[in-house]
Amino acid sequence: MSEITTGRSNGYMTFLIVFMGLVALIDQYLNLIESTAIPYIVEEFWLTPIQIQTILTKLGQSTISQFTFWQGIYSIITFAVFLINWSSDAIGRKKGIIILLLFMGIPALIVGLTPPTQILDSLTSNLAFHWFMLLYGIIIMATLSNLWEVPITEEAPPKRRALYGTITFFIGLIPLYSFLGPVIARTLGWRWLYGIMFFFMIGALILSYFMKETERWKMEHEKRGGEFLTFKACVEKMTGTDTMYIIVFSIVYCIWNIGLKFALIGGGSYYMIVKGVSVETWSRIYLIVGLNTIIGAILAGVLMEKLGRNKTLTIGTIGSVISFIVLGFTGLPVFLWLVALFLALLLGWIMIYSSEIFPTEYRGTCIGIVNTFSRIGYVVGPLLSSVLIAMFPTMEIFWIAGGLIMLTFLVAILIKPYETKHKTLETIQSER
Repeated sequence: MSEITTGRSNGYMTFLIVFMGLVALIDQYLNLIESTAIPYIVEEFWLTPIQIQTILTKLGQSTISQFTFWQGIYSIITFAVFLINWSSDAIGRKKGIIILLLFMGIPALIVGLTPPTQILDSLTSNLAFHWFMLLYGIIIMATLSNLWEVPITEEAPPKRRALYGTITFFIGLIPLYSFLGPVIARTLGWRWLYGIMFFFMIGALILSYFMKETERWKMEHEKRGGEFLTFKACVEKMTGTDTMYIIVFSIVYCIWNIGLKFALIGGGSYYMIVKGVSVETWSRIYLIVGLNTIIGAILAGVLMEKLGRNKTLTIGTIGSVISFIVLGFTGLPVFLWLVALFLALLLGWIMIYSSEIFPTEYRGTCIGIVNTFSRIGYVVGPLLSSVLIAMFPTMEIFWIAGGLIMLTFLVAILIKPYETKHKTLETIQSER
């Protein structure tokens, strides 16, 4: 199979990394801001108006459990994420990115513009809550596409593919949710925790004008004679090897999503409610969580380039299991920080490896199918969290269960995945 050289200049690659990094930043912010937003959401929809610090002593785990139940139900919407990814195969990476931005930014603005509900009006409160959860489900669906990784994978030179991918991931992990979250919630209201991203979307849409369509997508489009690639056609082209990788990635990504939900839902609840720390103290803890995700992203890129994809996967799996379990025994924030680091490392592996292992013609669709099936974790994670928090309100068992769940990542190690380190996409496609 002939190899494709994109011939992109260093200047353009820098632009593409920054642009895709901005898309990733919107993505990750909307995904991670909920840990800050949950106490405010619960306060508005289930309790009479009180000071946010007082709420932390009166919430009760049953209320958090109730919210996470509905979070799991509305996360069913996320199963439609494959449509966004498929659009990038059908009409191009650039247009797919624009569609992704619209699905993140417009619902976020609507959340921001929705007026606060009157707490004592139960009907209004219920309708407003479910309206928010509908918008929340659409936002989270879009954030789970990881589509911003595909243009980087297709344009980067083989020896820098993992590095460029993780730099993009690194930009996305800048912890704006920790810097901006408490300030926005206090000054503008918790809805603008989401609404603020509309303005980031506008900036990204302006930058999209300068993005070029990837050479690999254009060549595949030309091979089809410009024919529109339907979702059915994508599925029919998939091989047994594609199916195997889709199944394995779906399992491990599902497990990763459950682990993420444990960390996001459990972190604020555990420290602010069980441990009784202040909002300000939790914000500082959460800031270090965010910084450790950045370290994890950088570490993922370095390890994948130096040691390879498979050894990086092994390190991330063992590290996350140990960190979750020890957190349950000690309650020390340092182990929550390590959970964040190793989860970020594993996500770096998932995004880089999944974006390079599938053929170019239907790469986006394969990733979309993986993301769709992995969304089971976005339903199971909150539902399982609600059960465990209700059963074990001091939450030690909650964290230990998270570690045992992460052990399932061993399924990816045991199949000995094809090593893609420093290989071109064409070589990977022919050898895997």
